Amino acid sequence: MRTSVQRAIDGLDATRLATLEALVLTGSDLAEAAALLPGLDVAGAVDELRALGLIWGEDDHLHLVNHVVDAIGPYPAGLGRPAAHLFAAVSDVTLVPVLRTLDLPPAGQPRSGCPSSRCSPTRTGCRS
Repeated sequence: MRTSVQRAIDGLDATRLATLEALVLTGSDLAEAAALLPGLDVAGAVDELRALGLIWGEDDHLHLVNHVVDAIGPYPAGLGRPAAHLFAAVSDVTLVPVLRTLDLPPAGQPRSGCPSSRCSPTRTGCRS
């Protein structure tokens, strides 16, 4: 089944792929997915996705078939990991020029081994 789902996704045009990715992002909420895709024929794309067997159910209660989320990947619609996860892996020395370029205030990283909810933003240590 996984191979069939992947092949069906590989054959989608941009509108249908964007619609499917929006449905993955929104937990199959058609109204939210349509809001993410202004100007696209989401209703037509949903009908085609149903015909391909990638989604099922009525418009107000859509479901993705098994393996669609796996086939789309963990970061649909070209999105990547959250910035907080990426910045946590970068040293302060490297992060300062990035923040400056983005016109953001400098911020220290949490100390290693310190739970983020107890870390001081000034890197002076964990609060009790």
